[in-house]
Amino acid sequence: MMFTNEVNVKCGSGKRSNAERMNKLAKAARSGDMDKFNTLYDIAYQYALDVATADKKICTSVAEDIALETMRKLYDNLDTVDYVAPWVKMVVTNAIIDYKNAKRYSMEVSATVTLD
Repeated sequence: MMFTNEVNVKCGSGKRSNAERMNKLAKAARSGDMDKFNTLYDIAYQYALDVATADKKICTSVAEDIALETMRKLYDNLDTVDYVAPWVKMVVTNAIIDYKNAKRYSMEVSATVTLD
């Protein structure tokens, strides 16, 4: 999977500060502050969407689906996620790989030949 310079600019310069902010928000959300989770959701969703759309073979609707599924997984696994940004990137990358594999196998068409 190839990442474009556009994603590097969006995520690269403020990468450390965004990652630290996501970790602080996750810590607060673990203690029950759902307002902090909503803020974490917004930041992590945009990051997941940026990572997914960096792959030019993924259409926008699929990238949005992947980002939403990643946020559901983040909510379900918030207590076990130590570092949010790398975790989000890993989940999105794995989802893209799974999507491409499923698409490749579903595109194979079997032909039935009838002999007279």
